[in-house]
Amino acid sequence: MPRYAFVDTVANTAFEVRGAFTAPDGRNYPRNWLALSSAQQRAAIGLKVITPAGEPVVGKREKGKVLVVIGGAPIEQLLTEDIPIAELLDGKIAEIDAERDRRQQLDLVHDFAATTAIDDFGNEIEAGARSLQMRAIDQANWTVLNGQALAAVAGGAPETVMAMRAEDNWNIQTTAAQVLTVCAAMVARNGAILFAGGALKSQVRELAAANDRAGVLAFDPLSGWPE
Repeated sequence: MPRYAFVDTVANTAFEVRGAFTAPDGRNYPRNWLALSSAQQRAAIGLKVITPAGEPVVGKREKGKVLVVIGGAPIEQLLTEDIPIAELLDGKIAEIDAERDRRQQLDLVHDFAATTAIDDFGNEIEAGARSLQMRAIDQANWTVLNGQALAAVAGGAPETVMAMRAEDNWNIQTTAAQVLTVCAAMVARNGAILFAGGALKSQVRELAAANDRAGVLAFDPLSGWPE
């Protein structure tokens, strides 16, 4: 429901009505009158719809609101203040961290070529390119599998069959040696993402250190990442 105010055209001021109120003519209205009345009834006693304030622009935050009269209409204006550059920097760093974490948990696609893949019903196909999940729990599981593969290779059995479950639930019958190759690709990708995030943080910190407020505001935490 819109908000309403009476406008004093002589003093060029407005006051908002909420709950029970007294009109300029001295009549009293109960708390639920606004909710139960029609727009025509509200207009008849002089109430005008308040134009609400918008949102603060980037780099500003709300300090308060005031009700002014412009052209005979009640307009809510936003009072703002600059967000300190240190807080802007903290926000950019948090965005970079969030984007880093998101990218590191994206599926990794690896081409297993003709390696056999078996589904949960025993059907077999050539695995080809498969997506491997990289959520935090998946990465922990891949670390365990990587350790098992290392042990097999160190023990002279690099062809030991080890299953890697793909995102589409096909179980790829790969070898210990190939597990190490795939896990190395995971580490390489996420390492590149980690270092890219670090570089972005250094860039925005340098802008903040130079008190370049416009530069910090314009800094895009979503660009500059490896594909």
